[in-house]
Amino acid sequence: MDITQDPSALSVEQVRRRFYASGTSVTDWARKNGFSRQVVYSLLSGRTRGYRGISHSAAVALGLKAELDIAATGSVHGRQNERHFNSSNNLSLPTEDFL
Repeated sequence: MDITQDPSALSVEQVRRRFYASGTSVTDWARKNGFSRQVVYSLLSGRTRGYRGISHSAAVALGLKAELDIAATGSVHGRQNERHFNSSNNLSLPTEDFL
């Protein structure tokens, strides 16, 4: 599955409509969910894509991105990669032959 075209992820317009329909302000939602309003507004305006870090977490919480279960699959692409995934379901560091 291509993670860039996840059918369960919402569009920015759909998220904006949900804010409008629920009567919740972006600032209130951000505060309630532990994100800065600047990060949320950046996601909603397209300035930030949410590739990593806090912006990624906010994008997942907003529904803009589906939450991937990397621990279950060992890979963001849905396939287990034995070389970088140990048996205790914790990500391991890449080996030198990875480079």
